[in-house]
Formats: sequence, C-alpha cells, structure tokens
Amino acid sequence: MARSGLEVDAVLCSSLKTLGKDGTVHNIGVTSRLIEVPTGRILWAGSSSGRRIWRHDKLSDVTDATMGLLTEQFAQYGASAAESSLAEVLADANDGLGWAQVGHAYLKRGLLKQATEAFNTSLTYSDAKAAALNGLGLVSIRRFEGFDEGIRMFKKALDEDPAYVESYANLAQAYFDRDNTTGTRYAEEAIEQDPNYARSYRILAHWYEKNEEDKKAVPYYRTYASMERDDTETIVRFGHALSRLKAFREIEADIEPVLRSHPEAYELLPVVAYKDYRTGRFSRARERFDRFLGRIGKGERDVYQDLSPLLRDAYRMAYEELDDENRKEFESRFWLERDPDLTTDANERHLEHLSRVWIARRDYSDLAYPWDRRGEVYVRYGEPDYRARSGWVPSLLPPDVEVVKMNIYSQLYNDPPDGELVGPVFPVRSDAGLAVHHVEGDILENPGGTFMPGRTRAQQEELNRDRAGTNVLGSFDSNPQGYAPVTLQRDNSIVRWESWTYVSLGAVFDFTQETGGSGGFDFAPLPSFEPASLKSTIRLAEFAPEIAFERSVVESPDLYDAPRYPDLVGFEADVADFRGEDGETRLDIVYAVPTASVRTRDTPQGQTRILTRSIALADTAFSRVIRQERTVQFSDPADSLTLVDVIPSTVPPGRYVATLTVREAGTGKTGSVTREIDVEAYGQDSLRISDLLLASDAGDYTGRVRFRRGALQIVPHPSRTYRSDERLKFYYEVYNLAQDAFGSTRYTVTTTVVAKDSQLRGVFRRARSQEAAATVEQSGSSSFERSYLEVDLGAAKPGVNRLILTIEDLNGKAVARKEAVFQLEKAKGE
Repeated sequence: MARSGLEVDAVLCSSLKTLGKDGTVHNIGVTSRLIEVPTGRILWAGSSSGRRIWRHDKLSDVTDATMGLLTEQFAQYGASAAESSLAEVLADANDGLGWAQVGHAYLKRGLLKQATEAFNTSLTYSDAKAAALNGLGLVSIRRFEGFDEGIRMFKKALDEDPAYVESYANLAQAYFDRDNTTGTRYAEEAIEQDPNYARSYRILAHWYEKNEEDKKAVPYYRTYASMERDDTETIVRFGHALSRLKAFREIEADIEPVLRSHPEAYELLPVVAYKDYRTGRFSRARERFDRFLGRIGKGERDVYQDLSPLLRDAYRMAYEELDDENRKEFESRFWLERDPDLTTDANERHLEHLSRVWIARRDYSDLAYPWDRRGEVYVRYGEPDYRARSGWVPSLLPPDVEVVKMNIYSQLYNDPPDGELVGPVFPVRSDAGLAVHHVEGDILENPGGTFMPGRTRAQQEELNRDRAGTNVLGSFDSNPQGYAPVTLQRDNSIVRWESWTYVSLGAVFDFTQETGGSGGFDFAPLPSFEPASLKSTIRLAEFAPEIAFERSVVESPDLYDAPRYPDLVGFEADVADFRGEDGETRLDIVYAVPTASVRTRDTPQGQTRILTRSIALADTAFSRVIRQERTVQFSDPADSLTLVDVIPSTVPPGRYVATLTVREAGTGKTGSVTREIDVEAYGQDSLRISDLLLASDAGDYTGRVRFRRGALQIVPHPSRTYRSDERLKFYYEVYNLAQDAFGSTRYTVTTTVVAKDSQLRGVFRRARSQEAAATVEQSGSSSFERSYLEVDLGAAKPGVNRLILTIEDLNGKAVARKEAVFQLEKAKGE
C-alpha cells in the first residue's frame, strides 16, 4: 500500500494493546516500528507498556505520556543526522546563551536527552541561567510525569530573572495543557511584564477559544494578529472564534484583509465563505467554498462532497454502490431538489451543508475522523435549539425546549425533576459510584485531605482536587453503577457531557465522553445499573440517544430552515403561456407589488423604485434548470397604486417547477412563490386557445413596452381579484382558425362566468349555481388572432368564480375551451 499510494522512504506503524474486563481498560501497551518502504526492513522499533489506568477519565493523559515516550525514542533514531545539521549552532556555542540555543535546537527535533545536556551546560555559565532553567522546564514538560519538575524549573528561572517573560508564558501553557485555569494568571503576568510579547496573547486566546469562551478570546486574538500578521494558522483560529459568535462584520474587518494579503492561506476561505453565506452573499460564498475545495486534498474534499451523512440507510447503501459518473449525477439532482431558491445560481441548501461540514470538522473532530457523534448529528440537523455541556454555566431553558425535555423526562422517571432539565435527560454516569465521605468529619482526622488506601498520594490529591466545590471527597470505584439526569440544581455527573435539543424533532440527543478524551463524544450509553426512579427498562431503551437518533433519521433525514427575509407586502404573481416559435412555448410570469411597499430612490433619471427579479424553471427530474435574473426600475406616475412587470421566456412544453423571487434593492424585502406548472404545447393542426391572461387594463398600445401584445397593451392583474362594480378584462390568443377559400375566418366567442366553491373562504359545501354568459360572432383574415374582452360582473356571485372562454370555429367545425379562476368581492358600500 505504501509503495502504490505514497512516495515515501519509510512508514511509521504502531499498534495498541489493551488489557481489562467488562469494557474497562486497565493497562495499555504501544509498539511502534519504522519500516523502510522499498525493502520492508525495520529501521527502528520501540514500545511502551503497562501504564495503569486508575481512573476511566484519565486515559487520555496516559496515552499522551505513552506516545511521548515513544516519540522521544523515535527521535533518537535520527540523532546522528541532527548532530550534523546543528554543527553550525554547536560551533557558535561559546557562552550560556549559545548553549541555550543549542538546547532549543535539539528540543525542536525531539532530542530530549541532548537538549538536557545542552541546557545543563548553559547553566555552568552566568550569562543565561534563566534561559537554561526555562529550557530544562520545557524538556521536563515533554516527558512522562515531568509536569511538576517542569513547573519547578520555570519558577526557578523566574527566581533568577523575575522579568523573564518566556517562563511566564511557558507556565501558562503548561497549566492550560492540563486544563488548569491557573494558566490565566501566568499569561496575564506575562502580558504585564511585556505587553509587546505576542505569544502571551496567543496562549490566552487559544485557551478561551478551546473552551468556547469566544468573547474573551477575540480581544487577545485581535491584539496578537496586529503583531503577527503572517501567522495565518492562528488567524484561522481567530476566524473560528468570530464565526461562532456570528460576528460577520468583524470577519470582514479582521479576516478578509489577511486573506487578500495571504492568498495561500486557503484555510481562511471557509471562514469568509461562511460569513458570505450567512449575510446573503450566496454567489460569493459558493465561489469561496469552491476555491477551498480545490485546495484541500482529495480525502478531505470527499468529506465535504459525500452525501452519506444526509441519507437514510437504504438510500445510503445504494448511493455508496454508484460508480463515479452516476454518483455525480445523483448528487447534482439531490441538491437541485433541495434548492430553496432555484432563481439564484448558488444553492443555499448546499451552502448550508458545506458550512455544517466545515463546523463539524472544526469543532467535533479532535478525537474522531471525520467527526464524533456530535458532528454526525450536526451535519444532519444543524445548530440545536438548545445546547448545554458540562463545565458551562447553563442558560435558562426556552419554553418550547422545556416542553420537549419534560415530555421525555415524564416518560422515563417516576419522581419529578429536582430542578430545570438543563443537561442530559437520559441518565449519565454520576457520582453514585464513588465512596462518599463528608468533608467535615474527614478534615478533622486528616487536615491534608482524605487519603484512600490503594492510591498514590498524587492520584488521591488529583481526585480530591477534581471534587472541589462539591462538598464531597471520594475514592474511585472501578465499577461505577450510578446514573442520573442533570438538572440546574444537581449535576453529579463524572463524565463530560453535552445535551442538544431539537424542538421540531421533539428530540434530545445526549452525548458523553466515557473514555475521558481518547475517543471523542458518543451517544450516552444505556446504564449498566438502572436508576431507582426509572419507570421501565423498555422506556429507557426507547429514549436511548442513539436509538432516538436512528428513529429521527427515519422520520426526518435532515433539517434546514431557509433564510428568511422581510416580506414584500402585497406581492402577487401569476403565470400564463402562449404559442412561441419553432414548436416552443412563450411563458409569461407576471407579478405585482403595491407602490407603497417599495421606497423611492433618487437617480440621475429622477425618482424611481428598484426591484431585482429572478425566475427559475426546473424540469420535474431536476436535471435541467433555466434561470433568468434582472434588475428593473419603475418610474411610473406617482398616482400609480401598483408596480406590475412581465417576465417572458421561451421554453419547451412540459411540466416545470417554477420559482419567482422579487427582492427590493437595499432593504432585502422579498416576495417569492414556487409552483408546479404545465407548459402547454400549441401545435399547428387543431384549434387552440392560449391561457387567459387576466388584466387590470387593456386597450391599444400606447408605448409601455413591457405590456405590448402586438397592437394591444395589456396590463396583467396577478392578484385575479375584482370588485362586482368592475369589468373583468382578459387577454387571449387563438391559433389555427380554419380559413375559407377567400382566406376569411368565422368563429364565435362565448364568455361564461360560473360561481364555484370558495376554498379561499374555507367553504366545503357546493355553492348555488350562478352563471352569466355572452356570445358574439367574429370574423377575420388570419388563422392567428390576438384579442381582449371585458366582462360585466354585476350578475356574478361574490367568491371564487370560473371565467370560461369557448371558441367555436364555424369554418373548421371545431370547438376549443379555456378557463381561469378569479376572486370576486363585493363593491364598496354593498
């Protein structure tokens, strides 16, 4: 595999062995080998084994230490080569500072033994004792169980030189690496000692960002970025913090200039693409995501393009079996079908998916690839309506979230909750598995803390420290059997947890990190011991987070809320088709907006109102999409109450999904409508009538180009609503009239208005039949006729009515009929 897929000289392989029972890891062992690719020869081998796991949530510490030992052993394999590369630095080491530089050079290459010797040599000089002690601290921190020694060395360096800012920073980093907040004090002291030392700001920013305290992180990132403009790796994390805060203006001000000056920093692209997407700049967001996908490796790109995380199991299996060509076609159709606004080139739903994948890779992939179970849920369902996690001060539950959580709780437990359900509703591992001792009694017997037999003092001190603030000290039970939900008043959990609530799904997904950081978050497992207040084991299994997730996937494979914009009040739209050229059909999409809904703007041509309108026509298979977009200006007279526009297009006959979006420039107020339409084929062989285009005004052409129909001018009336004291006007075209020997046509035109059930008013009984009809005979000299008619509505019944047009060709002995529906309202005063 290495030979065929990688161009390397050697490959480092490792294997992990664990010992234990009942799912509990007691000891681990790691063996590593460096294997030469061409020959398969083992160049180096090392192992570390027998590390005792005395607490389930300390596994990550032990694995880190084990790998640290192996890394140091492996580094020694190339020690001779390093000696050669450091010859110049070694030659210049004539004083304490020179030897300290040698020590750092060794340390950079992982050669801890040689680095220690160099720093000890530096100590023999008087000019760089603080630097040497600081270096020895860095070596100790890298070694297993070297934390205490490293802290001691850093503090000794400060005793030598109280202003040695690097030791303050190293103390801060050492504590932060162990998730100890003591690091904040040392980082702040480093800033006080030297406000121009950039690393201190970065250390604090990373700490706060890691713990999702982004508001605290941002000022430190901003200061650091102003000092180190070329550190794009840190500025990427700055962008992550800003994106979590949805601080899009700050991204534009702080991150975009860095991307322009460092175009090679492609990891900044999704930061600004996410900002563009969330601020409605969809085309730019798509372009930037595309650039990002073009820069990353194929494996990572496949994570973004794979549809498996959005599909049900049955569809996923079929999808994964497709070849590349069919898979590409499936993916294209998949996204087209889910495009909430076909009128834009960018697919907002696809942009949402790319954003979710980027966030999942950023926030939920530390210990699992491509993400842990939180990422799996996030990619499907997006941001939860409520999220809480251990270590956070919980926020109060929104009412709809509380309803969902209480519904689940009431089905699981007999007793009411002892507080708000801010955390997991499903029972998670709690401190019922600890041997509990009240502080008061133990402190009297042992002022230094309760020391439990069978533990080293370091282990017991850490356990006591971890239980601080709970008023309880305890020892660890290797088989904990306590499980409970988490409430505002009571959090006895002994595992890291997160709880996500989705109101629309009626679901709560609870996650825990059972192995303390070595495997990421998983769905909270079924308890091995049932809580005393549990109603039934059947209910427990039903509401187990993993089962609840699988059930949600079946019912709702994914969630997406399309971007919402202010409504363009009074927006109406209609559609009508007519015969086109070369066998195609002319489709007119018309819309109207009240003049009062659109503000006026001053332009060189005078006051005007500006709208951007776009349409999309997709065939029902979503294999083809026709788009059209244009910005239009309306300079109609001030007394015009309605802005009306016509969007013509020529399309092949067939069934389409038509979408019209009209947006006011500047305000973003939007009117949008999507409907499935049948575009008629108008052949040359039989009598046909076009759709009936209802109008607010009709007459001879007077120069308003958008409303021209040959020699006529027809102003559409998309609302299709008339008053009984008005005359209904409509436009139509007749095709294929038979001509006699002299080229003349004769036909009758009958208009009929028939009342029908008013679904708009919620009436389900059949309305009384009421009909008004009129017939006229006409003649002409062309097989194609354009015309409009007016209908008196005085005898029609208020409500929903049908306008029926019947053409009888007297020459060709043929009859054709078309109809349209309209709403009739009573005249004012009736």
